[in-house]
Amino acid sequence: MWYKTTSEDESDGSFWISYTDLVTGFLIVFIIIALALKVKLDNSMPIEAKKTSMQRELEANLSTQCGLKVTEDATVRFSVRDASAEQLFSEGKANINSILANKLDCFLQPYLDFIAKEYENQKIDTALVHIKEIRIEGHTDSKGNYLSNLKLSSERAYGVADFMYKSSYFNSLSKEVQNFIKTHTIAVGYSDSKRIDSDGKLISDSKNPEDKDYSRRVEFRIIIDAKK
Repeated sequence: MWYKTTSEDESDGSFWISYTDLVTGFLIVFIIIALALKVKLDNSMPIEAKKTSMQRELEANLSTQCGLKVTEDATVRFSVRDASAEQLFSEGKANINSILANKLDCFLQPYLDFIAKEYENQKIDTALVHIKEIRIEGHTDSKGNYLSNLKLSSERAYGVADFMYKSSYFNSLSKEVQNFIKTHTIAVGYSDSKRIDSDGKLISDSKNPEDKDYSRRVEFRIIIDAKK
């Protein structure tokens, strides 16, 4: 079967494409798309497996010992109930109180040890993933306006990062590991854009009401990527 189409190069203004050529063209496009999807899938598999492994290890070290929540993607969450006497921050304030300082002191040694171990592991040629970024995130509830909450959440994230850099345990690490952590860590505030429900899930996903107590939080998140 032949298909006719116009062409300025042909004297009669047309040329012909065979059915076989047409199918071959579609097949080539399909193969290219399939290969691209396979590469994407191959890259995502070790990442998901690594996230699961990280979550289990961090939870074993931090959940019972420090009373911290470790989510499915290995994010460590500092968050408490309003009814609790252990407030992480005074309302509208970013300074770190003794309660949060104690939690950070409990958290930093096992967490930084974990980062140091991952740093050494990713230098091995056979490593499939590497740490792309260590993110310290500040979050607020919906009380107040977006810009004031953005400033407040950013100040809280910066304060926690500063506490980490000044901690005795961070400064006991090798200069190489310290440099790796400093060059891969960012502190960022998200205002009230990532509020969570009482189950700790983003309300944008769960469609459940916001839990204001849990939404006011600080999180440590490790972003990993497939090793190129």
